[in-house]
Amino acid sequence: MSASAGQACFEAEQSLIAGLLTFPHARSKVDLKAEEFADRTHRVVFGAIDRLIAAGQVIDPITVFAELSEAGEADGVGGVSALAALIDSVPLQQSIPAHADIVRRSAEARKAMQVRLQAATLLRNPAAPLADVQELLAQLGNQPVEAESPRFALLGIHELRELPPVRWRIHSLLPAVGVAAVFGPSGAGKSFLQLDMMAAGCIGGRWFGHLVKPGRWLYVALEGQAAFRQRVEAWEHHHDTAFPEQARFLFDAFKLTNGGDVLALAGAIDAAGGADVVVIDTLNRAAPEADENSSADMGLILEGVRSLQAMTGGLIVLVHHAGKDATKGMRGHSSLYAALDAVISVTRDNDRREWSVSKAKDGEDGATHPFRLDRVTLGTDEDGEEITSCVVLPDIDAQLAPPRPKLPKGGNQKIVYDALGPLFRESNCFGRAGASPVRPCLRLDDVIDKVKERLPVEAKRQAERVKQAITGLVAAGVLCTNEGWIWLK
Repeated sequence: MSASAGQACFEAEQSLIAGLLTFPHARSKVDLKAEEFADRTHRVVFGAIDRLIAAGQVIDPITVFAELSEAGEADGVGGVSALAALIDSVPLQQSIPAHADIVRRSAEARKAMQVRLQAATLLRNPAAPLADVQELLAQLGNQPVEAESPRFALLGIHELRELPPVRWRIHSLLPAVGVAAVFGPSGAGKSFLQLDMMAAGCIGGRWFGHLVKPGRWLYVALEGQAAFRQRVEAWEHHHDTAFPEQARFLFDAFKLTNGGDVLALAGAIDAAGGADVVVIDTLNRAAPEADENSSADMGLILEGVRSLQAMTGGLIVLVHHAGKDATKGMRGHSSLYAALDAVISVTRDNDRREWSVSKAKDGEDGATHPFRLDRVTLGTDEDGEEITSCVVLPDIDAQLAPPRPKLPKGGNQKIVYDALGPLFRESNCFGRAGASPVRPCLRLDDVIDKVKERLPVEAKRQAERVKQAITGLVAAGVLCTNEGWIWLK
């Protein structure tokens, strides 16, 4: 066995042990015996796990090490901490049989090598009994050795075309496997939207026109837990049906930066039959001690997210806050956005709400969907006050309305636009040069004089740059101009 094959075997054994420490019921899918493990530590740990399973005992690093100690096999294992460290390499639950197959094939290869060596030794010995030589040759004939596969598989164009297409949980929006985020400012309705998405995700069908593959969803609610019962009841009341049975909720404290919490949650999910999507609301509450703007702390958060995703095998959706300047995207270090497979932005302008696709690999980048929150009365409390909540509904009127102009996010246009607000509020001129009678208007020359010094350019170019910025705002549909007057569209 080559060095690379030996390393692959060791990693497969280690991963398999880690998987069984986390998902002991998967032992039924593993057709192996302890003696088939090449590494001594892996061999004795696997044997201890087998004995504990047979006795109906709990499987974890502490019980396994106690079993090894009682059997006199604990030397060289490294203690409970070493067993716990193995869990860092825990595989996807569905990968356990594949890793067991690697261990089995490696054991067969080692056995075949031993047979060949024994046969070669006997053939060089003239006094060796012929029956022994024939028996070893027969064993060798029954132990074919597979050629080692290249480490890297180079695909031709035909193999490329045969690769499976992208699998979607919500088509063109959320992938079936990966990490995504739904973010927006407080009060935008992102948690209501996420709960509505979850209901559709459990049932299947379509959500805001997107085809949904039904599955099992878990909502880890770390903010506003008390309101979730009312939100679910409001959804049931509006849709006149029970909330999907495939839905699960978790209200306990949970930290993505705590490896024990991540492992325990993965175990709870597995024990409940798995989850295709895990929603964590919010990212801030799941990492309360972390500095989201620190690359190191964000790295720890992402490590926890990736570990949970690897152990559950589906999609993780993080509900997150927008930054202080909502136009600059989600809060925290840029490595978060880079690590995500999909991003949904939720915005609010007075009563108008919408969600848009900020990032979707091979999906519907940039699409926007207006929605509204409809109030639902659920009854009265013990004080006679109304109990209310809200449900998410597509905003058809907003969909039919003409699109709103995109406001500038930076540069001279942003400086000029911000300066125009107070000037329009102070203006006593309305309805000039064809503007609506209710629209305040400003003379273009006056605006240039009052705004030009705000621009960070040479003084001789300031007036020119203000004119260029206003021209850009007119082209973007933010401003209107005529006969030397400007007004908001």
